[in-house]
Amino acid sequence: MSGKTILVVDDELIIRDLLFRSLSQNDYRVILARDGFEAIDIYKAQTEKIDVVILDLQMPKMNGIEVLKKLRTINPNVSVILSSGYVELLNRELAGEFEDIEILVKPYLITELYKAVQNAMKVGTI
Repeated sequence: MSGKTILVVDDELIIRDLLFRSLSQNDYRVILARDGFEAIDIYKAQTEKIDVVILDLQMPKMNGIEVLKKLRTINPNVSVILSSGYVELLNRELAGEFEDIEILVKPYLITELYKAVQNAMKVGTI
């Protein structure tokens, strides 16, 4: 799965940096976005190159669900990993509407990150 491109969307610099370093070490190409607006612009410009989007649920200006819905208007088959430290909020937001989304509950282990990325890439190839 190395050599694939992942768009990381998180408003926290430390999370973006950690994901960039962790994923880059496994030969993934990583693109970073600070918020949903930047993520949508990047995705529009590079839809064909981006294999997976790792998306924080809680961000200022536009939350992860709003970003996900906009990404789906660009590409209905976009592979997304939604991440949050609030399990109850994740469950409520995803109830029935986004069953094909990979979930990463913060804090997570790097091995959980890699597993979620691999699962999301498998979903995206179907």
